[in-house]
Amino acid sequence: MATTEDDRVEEALGDILREYLPRKLEERLPFVTLTYASSLDSRISSGPGVRTAISHVQTKAMTQYLRLHHDGILIGVNTANADDPGLNCKYPVPYSREQSPTPLVVDPHCRWTLSPDAKIIQLARRREGKAPWALVRAGNSYRNGQETILREVGGRVVELDDFAWRAVFTRLKSLGLDSIMVEGGAHVINSLLQEAALVNSLIVTVGSTYLGQNGVQVSPPAPASLTNVKWWTGIRDAVVCATISS
Repeated sequence: MATTEDDRVEEALGDILREYLPRKLEERLPFVTLTYASSLDSRISSGPGVRTAISHVQTKAMTQYLRLHHDGILIGVNTANADDPGLNCKYPVPYSREQSPTPLVVDPHCRWTLSPDAKIIQLARRREGKAPWALVRAGNSYRNGQETILREVGGRVVELDDFAWRAVFTRLKSLGLDSIMVEGGAHVINSLLQEAALVNSLIVTVGSTYLGQNGVQVSPPAPASLTNVKWWTGIRDAVVCATISS
């Protein structure tokens, strides 16, 4: 039998990732994994709103493996608008809707330019991914039919009074999501790094490239140390798994 990319991820990274995967927490908060790919100069894209490839196919497969183990996958509205992401799980093959996390788009001011042709909607319609949730500030509403588009595929609008991360995660836990994978973009990553005590696992892919001074940087506002650190090196990228010290 031919070796698949899925098999290679399991063989290469399975043992390393296992202790950083979600576990049940006996509290009001879900297990939170912060994961993203960055360049050597800590940039996640070459410019604002520019979709930039950093990861090798090998570590992209790792991302799919991580999605399999989470109940929800969270991004900000800027990333949703710029990238038109699918946010489903393609691991293992053949994949199904049930193994995908619920896509969560943080959109307090209802700026998501969602359309029926969006990849995330098409995947939900074909039952290749779960229907997304939009997290909006209470009192705000969409004006171009986005809520109808969401509801037609089984998605929903979740209203929140408070967008502090603790409040967001507490609400998501109350809605049945026990683990959240936070993928970006820069505003989401940087703001969550300000409340690093809420992050249970940090998994960062470091690509073998510089994106330069005009790139979009991610960095905590103050020095932060990592504990329980493990490194893995692949064909072109490195992966660091850790816990952020509070």
